[in-house]
Amino acid sequence: MNYILLLTHKANLSKIKDKHWLKNVNLPYVIVYGDNNIKDDYLYNKSDNTLIVKTPDTYEYITLKLACAYKALLNIPETNNITGLFKIDDDVVVNIDRLHKYISLHSKDDYAGHAYLIRDKTPCSHHQTKVKDDCLKNITFTFNLSQICYGPMYYLSKHALQTIVGKFSYHHFSIYSTDIFEDYTFGNVLKRSNINPTCMEMFTDNLDEFSMYNFIAFHDFDHSKNIVDIDKMVNLI
Repeated sequence: MNYILLLTHKANLSKIKDKHWLKNVNLPYVIVYGDNNIKDDYLYNKSDNTLIVKTPDTYEYITLKLACAYKALLNIPETNNITGLFKIDDDVVVNIDRLHKYISLHSKDDYAGHAYLIRDKTPCSHHQTKVKDDCLKNITFTFNLSQICYGPMYYLSKHALQTIVGKFSYHHFSIYSTDIFEDYTFGNVLKRSNINPTCMEMFTDNLDEFSMYNFIAFHDFDHSKNIVDIDKMVNLI
């Protein structure tokens, strides 16, 4: 069974109820956020589809938050039927019909999404306006040659999830490194196990492209759109 993992943070939970596509997608889903104060490594509540992991709930810990969520989903008895998942950010609108069409046609993909080739020694500073840590606001990181699926939405098979959980350095994670970029980090973990991305029209940041072409989802990257109305329009709700 394919799952939806909707990545959010606690402050946004009240907005999740407005996601019509999520309530009508006819796939099991979990809403993931972090809380460093919980007693155990994770807290799963099946009745409201939430998975809380024991991490800070800030941008710089997204990679760790997801790695812990992947590990939990592979171990929770109620989710042991998982065959793969779509990791989706909470500022994404999904076209339900296109998602199910992808599932019906691409059952053998291990790692799929908006694949992108990062050139060697590429500087990266887009985190600087998103993090809370003051030191990180002044650091520019350098990426090595990589091919990854961009973070807003991508697919991971159970095999890819198991690879990430088995190979990710949980105890060596550092926010003062490229570890903070989940798509870059997980893409490289998978690459070392010969799992390469399949490029497909997973999402677009351009609303016109979303309307005209076959992208599965629209990403409201600058949070300037009314995604509730877009959701209702594309899914005819």
